[in-house]
Amino acid sequence: MRDQIADFQLDHGIEDLLDLRFSDHLVLVFSTGALIGDVSFFPDHFAFVGPAAGRPAATGAFPWEWLDGRPAVLVASGTPGDPAAERFLRAAADAVRGLDVQAVFVAPPGTVADPPPNVLVREHVPRSKLLERMSAVVGHGGCDIVGEALGGGLPMVLAPVRDDEPVIAGQVERAGAGIPVRFARVTPGELRTALGEILTDPAYRDAAGRVRDAFAAAGGAAAAADRLEKLA
Repeated sequence: MRDQIADFQLDHGIEDLLDLRFSDHLVLVFSTGALIGDVSFFPDHFAFVGPAAGRPAATGAFPWEWLDGRPAVLVASGTPGDPAAERFLRAAADAVRGLDVQAVFVAPPGTVADPPPNVLVREHVPRSKLLERMSAVVGHGGCDIVGEALGGGLPMVLAPVRDDEPVIAGQVERAGAGIPVRFARVTPGELRTALGEILTDPAYRDAAGRVRDAFAAAGGAAAAADRLEKLA
């Protein structure tokens, strides 16, 4: 990334002292100090606005009657066709097998062969609406799912893979709102233990609630738009 930026600046005669990743006028950060930590040393033009709005609800029906009131977990972790992701989902299915919970897996049909009775596999779900019925979330740690889950005060089990996911997973762990696990080599036992902790220890839900409140106070997409309008 540094090499590409340097080549671009050289080609266009832009002075070396500038860092094109950061504006001198406004930097929007879609997170808050509740996850990042101390943000007091950032200049005023860094605006920590929290996550923007979630994705639109997916089209199609969802069998809401399947949710029977037991603690429910959304498992949204994996890329269709990725053998490592499919292995992770199978491990997650084994982890919840026999537990007094329900789990909704976002995955193509057949990804989890012979799922236990407490697992529902759907290729598409109305995620924002479904999260209102969930007790916890299992995900990679990308900004999108973390923002939606913690924005709803839901603790998380995080299996980061690449890019910013390990960083965000570490932030969630330090905030006390989730537990990281290995993606490629996690065992059903490790997942079962992590899920048991975030579902039964109120400290995780309390921490997720504090992050939710910080996100709400930051203003999200409306605050970001306001800052952009004022800059313009």
